[in-house]
Amino acid sequence: MNLYDLFLCVLFVSMVSFAQEEIKNLGASIIIEQQGNNGQYISKNTVRLLTIGIKNFKDKKFDTLHSASALDRYGIVSEKVLPLSYEKHPEPIFLTASNVNVSDVRDAFVKLKKEVSMSDIIIISILSHGVIDKDDGEYYLICSDTDSRDYASTAIPGSEIRAFLEYMANNGAAVIVFIDTCHAAALFDKTNFSLNSNGLIAYYASSSSNQNAKEIYHKCRFTEVILDVFQNKNQNAFNEYGFVTLKSLEAQIIASLSSITEQNQQTPVFAYFTNNDHVDEFCIIKRIHHHFPLLLFRQIKGGGWIICLLGLKAFRWQE
Repeated sequence: MNLYDLFLCVLFVSMVSFAQEEIKNLGASIIIEQQGNNGQYISKNTVRLLTIGIKNFKDKKFDTLHSASALDRYGIVSEKVLPLSYEKHPEPIFLTASNVNVSDVRDAFVKLKKEVSMSDIIIISILSHGVIDKDDGEYYLICSDTDSRDYASTAIPGSEIRAFLEYMANNGAAVIVFIDTCHAAALFDKTNFSLNSNGLIAYYASSSSNQNAKEIYHKCRFTEVILDVFQNKNQNAFNEYGFVTLKSLEAQIIASLSSITEQNQQTPVFAYFTNNDHVDEFCIIKRIHHHFPLLLFRQIKGGGWIICLLGLKAFRWQE
């Protein structure tokens, strides 16, 4: 063995341990497979994104929410992050204009219901005002054209949102919902979904049913934490393989909001509705990585080449 061959061997050995760690963050889409009713595995390789950020309200009872503009950051997530994590990523639905009416939200629900499939992961992020009507006890999502004198006719009732989510999950989708409003947890209080074995609803609420969500210096911390994770700005949310899971995201939200939780100002609430026992392993996104895959080319006698490739880790979500 000459010095050149010795150098290549030493270089290869030194690179392998580093490369094995790096390669986990490279390459193909997240692979999440789920066992369907017929015993076949269903690959969830399509991500659909709906953002609802409502800033202005005609009814002066509701303050302007400057923090709603933060949801514009999902544009970067849609362009830079989701395409690296999923094979298919249809055009997202962004309802983040200053005025978002009840009809706009319902139109978005109808569009998603028409397109949903068993291969979908659907991410829904909502930032607005939320109220509990003292007359009927129902949670209502406030839109730009809501009239506080008649929530039942001019706002989105929680029952309608729950029916929409249940429909999506019962068509096999995994639905992940982030809702940043006052009384957000009231949307799922005492809720019992009837889901088939393929469906999942993961619910992240910024506040308990008896709390207000805080907007501080035109920012809502709950939404900011989630966006930082989605934009790869908070590495603590990623597991050892470079993926954010449902549970690792929950842990990061709890840690980031601990100061206001301890003061009993705002307590995030989480709920998972599924017939599957492996929620902990369910991946949402993977870390964006800026290194190129490490390949070692070695010329051999006769002019050929040996190419050393390192593999990827995939995840299976199954019963």
